[in-house]
Amino acid sequence: MRAYLISLIALLTGVFALNSLVDVSGLGTFDEIYGLALGQGPRDVLVWEESFDQRAWVKAMVEKSASCDVLILGSSTVGGFSSEMFPGRRVLNGWLSNATVEDFEAIAYLLESHPSCRPKTVVFGVDHWLLNPKFNERRWLSLDHEVQRYGGKSRVQLAATSFVKAWEQLKERLNFTTTRATILFLASHSGPHERPRLVHDALPAYCREQKTSPVLRFADGHFSYCPQFEPTHVDARTAAVNYVPQDSHGIRGWERVDPERVARLSAVSRRLEALGAKIVYVAPPFHPVTYRDLGRSTSIHRSFDALDALLGKLSAENGATYVNLRNPVAAGCADDEFRDSHHSAPACMAKVANSLLR
Repeated sequence: MRAYLISLIALLTGVFALNSLVDVSGLGTFDEIYGLALGQGPRDVLVWEESFDQRAWVKAMVEKSASCDVLILGSSTVGGFSSEMFPGRRVLNGWLSNATVEDFEAIAYLLESHPSCRPKTVVFGVDHWLLNPKFNERRWLSLDHEVQRYGGKSRVQLAATSFVKAWEQLKERLNFTTTRATILFLASHSGPHERPRLVHDALPAYCREQKTSPVLRFADGHFSYCPQFEPTHVDARTAAVNYVPQDSHGIRGWERVDPERVARLSAVSRRLEALGAKIVYVAPPFHPVTYRDLGRSTSIHRSFDALDALLGKLSAENGATYVNLRNPVAAGCADDEFRDSHHSAPACMAKVANSLLR
């Protein structure tokens, strides 16, 4: 038994060390990304071939921004909004991978603490999973200090959250998905492991050198792909067809809208309104095929109706605006203007931006 325990501990230690060194999930990149974002100029693009901590980027940009007329918050479904789509306005796209209400609370605290960034408009991208009680994303722990400060928590409560954060990171370093991704990464990379970096006025040359699709985040916050990795119309349609059958984002098991999360979203909105911001909630469009399939399920349709009713009520209470573009027809988006089932390509994003401007 003793030999078994020693072998098991040695194995887990090796897996932890390997996953920490390669860090395909970007857990250890917060300080690195924060520093790069602080130094990112208007023509710089932050790049890496693996995931990096998007929350560090947003924190740095909110803290350093001299001004921001329009602040966009939400998941990657609103991550394609670029400053060119909002002419005459200074845009900061603060999208986050798998954004949660906790992320919005953290950013509200950052805005309250850094008066240089006072957006006139805050656009919340409200995906259905944001208010699904079964959606328990924990990436917000990168901003756990800000979340606790937003709620006025004590030092003891801050320490308890730090323990939870450490536990979540330990599980991430040891799970099968991370280990598999690490092995695949090492198998496909024979050279040195590059770190995140800024590309200065040389993005086309950088893209031509890439063999796998890197993460690109521009100075205004929007993301994009190198041209050769842009999803094709066929790729997008395949993803759209599979969205419901594969139960993406737990859509088939979505039973209700979480009233506690709605209340917290409302509270965040009120605090941002107190800073002088106009609040806009937007439901981003689905690919036409996905939207058709969603409508065929009575339970899913009922859940969306409940979500829309609550967002309408929330808007009325907060003096906000709710723009429902879930049906791609509402924004005028065609099926060849999507990257997959729920991510719009730039052409569709521009149409959504026009709807928001109107």
